[in-house]
Amino acid sequence: MITSRIRMTETEDNSRFIQLERVDLDFRSKPEAAERLERFLRENRTQLGLEQEHDLITVWLDRVWPDGAKSEAIITKLAPKDGKHNWQIRPAWSEAGARDTKPIAAGSQIPAFGVFYRDGKLVVLWFEQVLHRAPGSHDFRLQGLFSRSSFRGSVTEADAQRLLALPHYAPSAESRFAQWRMYLDWREKVTVDNSKHRYAYVEWEHWKDKAGVSFTFVNARHLNC
Repeated sequence: MITSRIRMTETEDNSRFIQLERVDLDFRSKPEAAERLERFLRENRTQLGLEQEHDLITVWLDRVWPDGAKSEAIITKLAPKDGKHNWQIRPAWSEAGARDTKPIAAGSQIPAFGVFYRDGKLVVLWFEQVLHRAPGSHDFRLQGLFSRSSFRGSVTEADAQRLLALPHYAPSAESRFAQWRMYLDWREKVTVDNSKHRYAYVEWEHWKDKAGVSFTFVNARHLNC
């Protein structure tokens, strides 16, 4: 029984690996994505150990996907946009604090890239900073020979079809609007706090339905509401 469990786990883990011959990344087509990456690296150069470096992008990319070397990334297929297939790729998960590795994340944040397939390459469309975490249920481990300097794409059509066959990740409405909900809660708190100090009052009460605030003033006054 124990042996059977181990074999199931190994099979399940292997299904999360996507092995390609080559992974050609194109950072040239969208200069604004590279500019945003450089801004992130510059703002976090101390945490990333880049204080003495000049070409921040090259140094950081050499840590995660050395040009012409076998490497690994985490890839997630996103929901199609305007009829086009897109993926997010980010550096492979690594435990913090390893002595023999240089930092690739700024605290809990790490660069990630939105890519699409064109002419044998994964073209970088956008940059975003995301939580540095282990692969989740919609993430896959992409392995292959990474190249960032190839002018002629080498990702085969068969490998491209393997990427297209991945199940796409569609975040729930709750997760998509989480940041907006946090902002609205913050705005409500600021409004309440500001109201407390605008007039001299004896006490105040936040309504149970949180639709407003009641005050008992020290002196009678006319309010323009």
